[in-house]
Amino acid sequence: MFLMRTFKVNVNPEIIKWSIKNINMPEEVIIKKIGITKNIFDKWINNLDKPTYIQLQKLAKNVRVSPLIFLSDKPPNEEPMRVFRTYNNTDQKSYDTLLMIKRITFLQDVVYNLYNNLNLRKEANIERYSIKTNPKEIAENERKKFFDLDNQLQSKTKYDVLRKFRTQVEDNNILVMQFPFEDIRGLSLIDKNPYIIVLNSRDDPTSRIFTLFHEYAHILLGINELDEDSNYSSSDKIEKWCNNFASYFLISDDRIQQYVDKFYNIDKIVTSISNRYKLSYSRDFTSIFFLLT
Repeated sequence: MFLMRTFKVNVNPEIIKWSIKNINMPEEVIIKKIGITKNIFDKWINNLDKPTYIQLQKLAKNVRVSPLIFLSDKPPNEEPMRVFRTYNNTDQKSYDTLLMIKRITFLQDVVYNLYNNLNLRKEANIERYSIKTNPKEIAENERKKFFDLDNQLQSKTKYDVLRKFRTQVEDNNILVMQFPFEDIRGLSLIDKNPYIIVLNSRDDPTSRIFTLFHEYAHILLGINELDEDSNYSSSDKIEKWCNNFASYFLISDDRIQQYVDKFYNIDKIVTSISNRYKLSYSRDFTSIFFLLT
């Protein structure tokens, strides 16, 4: 047992670098978790020394990869970036966020196996659309499958609206989960079944409502932001389509026109519609600003 613990493994330092970069783990964090010094870590990275078997196990556990990966000749190919709704324009996510996403993908695998054992349908009950289609027309068509705008208007609270929408999305065999994040508003996992939409539980319910249908739009399109097989040159087109879909889904032109005719003042229009239909007031997330411009 002692020999096993002290046996050093011939690991390509590039794989060590990849494993840490893949989860964006701060250097000081991984050093502390493995229980080594910075000097030892630097020797691994610079190919001046090798980790022991037990050290390699600790590293694999903390970066959430199989220890067998470290026996490869070179780092594995990078996974395609997932679909994020971010607070900023940076692609790099924090260690805590990436760790949380790995946990969610693990849950997705658990649910997949559970569905298999129970002989349940894993595929989402949805139609597929092209980014070349009109998001307004698609939104109007999809909205017919959910509770109507009058019901949204009459709902007592924004939490009530979120709960109703979440339930109806899940009725289409799409799981909706909520976790706290610092740097993303939401994401969708669509590379395997069952599909999952993840919302940021720290966001206001009105923002979560918009995120829910932004990610639902991604699922309807069936493509990720940076899918290498996509024929579209920029993820901006996809993001704009999904934003427009969510906007038209949550409020219609004729409903907005009623408030335009009544108030004329933009602030009163936006405030009234936001409050009554439980929509986000923020320029970044509200459908109201989009439809008024």
